Amino acid sequence: SAPLTPVDRPRVTPEFGAALVVKQIGSQFRMDLRAVLKTFPFYVILLFGMVNVLVGFFGTISQFFGTPVLPVNRMMLSIASGNYVFIVFAIIVYYAGELVHRERQTGVAEITDATPFPNGVMVAAKIAALWSIVTLLLLVVMSTSMAVQAGHGYFRFEPLRYVVGLFIVEGWQLYLLSVLAVCIQTVVRNKFVGMLAFMALFFGIGAMNSLGFE
Repeated sequence: SAPLTPVDRPRVTPEFGAALVVKQIGSQFRMDLRAVLKTFPFYVILLFGMVNVLVGFFGTISQFFGTPVLPVNRMMLSIASGNYVFIVFAIIVYYAGELVHRERQTGVAEITDATPFPNGVMVAAKIAALWSIVTLLLLVVMSTSMAVQAGHGYFRFEPLRYVVGLFIVEGWQLYLLSVLAVCIQTVVRNKFVGMLAFMALFFGIGAMNSLGFE
């Protein structure tokens, strides 16, 4: 047979620049977000939160100290911050553990650890995924509030007030708690221990504040 002709193979030069890190974060972020949105418990908790908010809406709007009131925007924001924020907190507690320990649970943690990317890629992607979940939940409560207003014949919507009230006044605490939850789960090998540690720290800080400690 005729001798084989050698083929010049292209030389591949690995690149580890900032652009690649951004792509890696985006890829991991999409996988983590899909992993949450495909789970059944997420929608169960979301439905429970919507029902809880609706009950609070109709209970407060129908009678407020014995007087019927209009569903104005400030009242809707007050009800949402009191009834819905705890549901978002519960989702942060649960899904921070699920996201951080997802690779371990699926048995690909060793493969992931062997891939060439900075450690911050995984942490940043999981924080971004948790932030997206919190944003989605706040958008749901915003839409629910406007639907309740429209159902009561009140159409003076103020989207900017909703954005400031939900995503800044209430949301900044939730976004920071998401970072804290992911960091705790990162250094704890058991997700349930991490959940307990995060809840103990959260309620401990609240107790210290009530006792006068900063």
